[in-house]
Amino acid sequence: MLIVKHLTKLFNDTRVLHDLSFSVEEKSVALFLGASGVGKSTLLRILNGLEQLTSGTITLDNKSIEVTAPQQKRMCGMVFQQFNLFRNMTTI
Repeated sequence: MLIVKHLTKLFNDTRVLHDLSFSVEEKSVALFLGASGVGKSTLLRILNGLEQLTSGTITLDNKSIEVTAPQQKRMCGMVFQQFNLFRNMTTI
């Protein structure tokens, strides 16, 4: 089971996610639906270890997931809609 409690993400003074809590049962499917700019991709980036959270906890199978340091190795993948989401990387 995935449990997210009180997740908050700030970019400077801009609050992207505020006090987000949810759980997903094992072998279930979750859908994150919303308008552009509401934080769906930011949430997925945090869950994949690509972005640091500001506060909150994430638990997977009763184990706390430390997501305060990006670049952790995970058995997870993510496909981006746009090619330019990593400002520090190029294909040139």
